[in-house]
Amino acid sequence: MSLDEQRLNIGQGVISILVTNNTDDPLPITAAALATPRFDGTSNWVPGASGSSTLRPGATVALPATLAAANCSEMPDSALSPNIERPDTAIVLLTFNGLQHEFEATDPHFALARIQQQDCLERAMLAVASVVPMPTLSVAADGSTAVVHLSVVPTGASADMMLANFGNTTLLAESPQQPWPRNISVSGTDPPTTVDLAVKPARCDPHALAEDKAGTKVPVTVAAGQRSGELRLEPSEEFTRSVYGFVASACGN
Repeated sequence: MSLDEQRLNIGQGVISILVTNNTDDPLPITAAALATPRFDGTSNWVPGASGSSTLRPGATVALPATLAAANCSEMPDSALSPNIERPDTAIVLLTFNGLQHEFEATDPHFALARIQQQDCLERAMLAVASVVPMPTLSVAADGSTAVVHLSVVPTGASADMMLANFGNTTLLAESPQQPWPRNISVSGTDPPTTVDLAVKPARCDPHALAEDKAGTKVPVTVAAGQRSGELRLEPSEEFTRSVYGFVASACGN
């Protein structure tokens, strides 16, 4: 048994419990829960309308479990640290045939450490200020570029953070004529402000919008407290529509 973060669940706080039926009989799974010290409490899989998932012999199923709140009381190991030699081992409580069974599950791709690190970094950032894309872009007169406005609203706390840099997405890229600001210092006691990012379409092929999954989630490298790393800013539906409209128009679609 193992754990992984599926591509469509990235940034959603969901881990997949991968269960393989090594028996000769169908396995009706009615409940699954994950326990790991990286997250408080248990993280549970919720069955669908049928109340179970029947796994045929030799097959593997991914049971998505919404993770509990991250445990940020201690500095976690970095998921990308060269000092990590072995992945985490977590406990999965699996209920089938009316009985609960306990299994060890490995995390070969360090998904638990990565999600914990992201959650705790976001928590540290939000303790200083919220950073949110404003609903609409300001599009240039010729339609080829636009400006993304990021609203930065400090909390009033006596804490600081650094917005070191911003990154391209699959849909938006930095405009060469207007380089993005770097190393922006933010204090919790600062007044609200706006960070402007001049953008152009990152790609104009027909699949850019049709297959988009994260093209409106602007990456930002943050240092807050003792934590640092990259976060993707969660967009509103209005911002996503504004980006799609700008890219479609700029690309002549």
